[in-house]
Amino acid sequence: LACGVVFVAVPGRAAMRAAVVAAVVAAAFALAATPEAAHAVDPQAAVRLNKEALSYAYKNELRDALELFQQAHEADDTNAEVVNNLGVTEMRLGMLREAREHFERALFLQPDHQEAVMNLRDLEQYEKPKPVDPAVAALAKSGKPHERKKLPRITLEQLYTDPEYLPMLRGRAPFVLVGAFKGTWATAQSKWKMDYFQREFGERVVDFYPHNMDDEKVRPYLTPMRDVVDELREPSGRFPSDPKHPGTYAQWNVDATVWNKLEGEFGFLPREFTADDSWLYGCLTDFEMVNTYLTSTHWRMLLIGTKGAGMFNHKDTLRTSSYQAQLVGSKRWHLCGPSQDRFVYRAGAVDMFDPDYVKFPLVRNASCYDDVVHAGEFVFYPRDWWHQTINMEELNMAITGTIADANNFDSVQEELTRDCNKDNPSIIPKNPVMCKRLERCYDWWRDAFLGDFVPRAAAKKSARSCPRSEQPVVRRPRAGRR
Repeated sequence: LACGVVFVAVPGRAAMRAAVVAAVVAAAFALAATPEAAHAVDPQAAVRLNKEALSYAYKNELRDALELFQQAHEADDTNAEVVNNLGVTEMRLGMLREAREHFERALFLQPDHQEAVMNLRDLEQYEKPKPVDPAVAALAKSGKPHERKKLPRITLEQLYTDPEYLPMLRGRAPFVLVGAFKGTWATAQSKWKMDYFQREFGERVVDFYPHNMDDEKVRPYLTPMRDVVDELREPSGRFPSDPKHPGTYAQWNVDATVWNKLEGEFGFLPREFTADDSWLYGCLTDFEMVNTYLTSTHWRMLLIGTKGAGMFNHKDTLRTSSYQAQLVGSKRWHLCGPSQDRFVYRAGAVDMFDPDYVKFPLVRNASCYDDVVHAGEFVFYPRDWWHQTINMEELNMAITGTIADANNFDSVQEELTRDCNKDNPSIIPKNPVMCKRLERCYDWWRDAFLGDFVPRAAAKKSARSCPRSEQPVVRRPRAGRR
């Protein structure tokens, strides 16, 4: 696979290839030595995934192709064709640094790989500085930063009674909800200490990021909670760290059993944030299937992090709305609506807290929100909103949930249906029964969401009467959430 061209061998280029290979051997060895490289190789799975990825690439469905090429690379990172194809897809998506790494890796694996040689040459053309529009250049040098507004801060009473906040009530604009806990969260705040999580949930598996989540390429270590707590207290040296990326982060995708327990302790969530119970149990019906859905989609999470930890600028994969309740510490948020897409480049490209306006001049045109959410406050953002976060205090703890609402259920359905139709789904493990039951959820959504933020009449929570299971559902997590 190449960018629109099938490349063939060209006589006389052997010297050029040899020079390229010599220049990248050291970098390739470094890539081969990373901890992620030490895994079981499955060449047949890599070939199968590569073939499926190509089918998406030829249809120009590059995000789906990228995901499958990445899976193929994880299955066998010694397959030069897979590595090259991954690089081509990254180049077509503008991920030039990653593309160069993979083209160089392909050449290390197969020094006579013609397509990789030609792709590196093409990549150089992309990497060369392009002429900048004079108006854009002038704006880049003007010293004018992009617009950063404070988020609206409103109470529950204002949310329900003030017409000014109707867009927030209907889930169409971001806001910070203040005073909603009204002291009920004090129990959780006093109880939720490190010892508590280590004692109560020590065996539960958590997505652990010892080197922060401020880069799109970072992947978690699946680690028991007991070890995560120890690492948060005092790093053991078992995990890699990088002084350029300070901060440690733990993201726990919780099942219904854990959520019920935690919710009982923090005591209160506004009904706007709990309406999903009415359809989760209504259409999925089986408690274990609900658990699988919750953990696979990262629907509900507990987040624990140290100062400086956060997540790069991105949009959520499922195109849902989301809320986050800050229990301990404070977190800075940068939010940009989908209308700002053309100004923020791609996920992870720009640090929106401290943008390089010379390298990314269009950012100066962006109009976004930049605010700090404190303990006892909720933040909400709608579908397709860009968000970047960073923890502001030594210990930060929050719960976060995903919302299917009248503004996004169609796109959530589209993403889940697409995933169900894949041979190798990336969101929910291959499960025909789950996919069939999700079709009932789609019908439920269409009947329930009549333009309001929540179903007009949400059913009573079924979780209280469902049998509880202590068995965690564990799978390799997707990249990119909050």
